[in-house]
Amino acid sequence: EEFNPFFKAWLATKANMSVHTEEFKTAYLDYFSSKVDLPRRAVLESIDWNSWLHKPGLPPLFDDTSASLSPHANYDATLRDGVMRLASYFHHSDIM
Repeated sequence: EEFNPFFKAWLATKANMSVHTEEFKTAYLDYFSSKVDLPRRAVLESIDWNSWLHKPGLPPLFDDTSASLSPHANYDATLRDGVMRLASYFHHSDIM
């Protein structure tokens, strides 16, 4: 909800351009640092950019209810679960 206006504006200014991750990160932090209150600013400053950018798997997300990091907060697994069921079906069936 708060990210969409930022991202639309950022895309509008960067359309048809090459950008670096650091450029996006700086724009993100600049934009949200001026828009959030102190408790949420602390959460913003605690983002583990290394995990988000360089570690395999799903990155940690913030749990909105506790303002703390939760490894599975806010992920909707509906599509993943369907794919896993289908993969399991093919893996365990004798189709060849």
